[in-house]
Amino acid sequence: MTTDYSKGAAYLDGAFMPLAEARIPVTHFGYRRSDVTYDVVGVWEGNFFRLDDHIQRFRASMNRLRMTPPESDDDIRAILNRLVAMAGLRSSYVAMDC
Repeated sequence: MTTDYSKGAAYLDGAFMPLAEARIPVTHFGYRRSDVTYDVVGVWEGNFFRLDDHIQRFRASMNRLRMTPPESDDDIRAILNRLVAMAGLRSSYVAMDC
């Protein structure tokens, strides 16, 4: 059986999934306390626009908030590329949340 990512793909807690399946429990401490940072990067004709700049800004925001996800910047880059490929996106935006 093939998973349908045509309506978007997500990466949460180390797993890839269709966007509609991505959930954070309402009891999750980060959700309850709204400790979140994010960045949004555009995809045009299948290519990210200034992805490294976005990842650098995202990492700086995480550092300021003392967030230390296990993924490196290279991991984040690979995850984002895989999500776009899985969803078959050519022109869109991609949100990174931590």
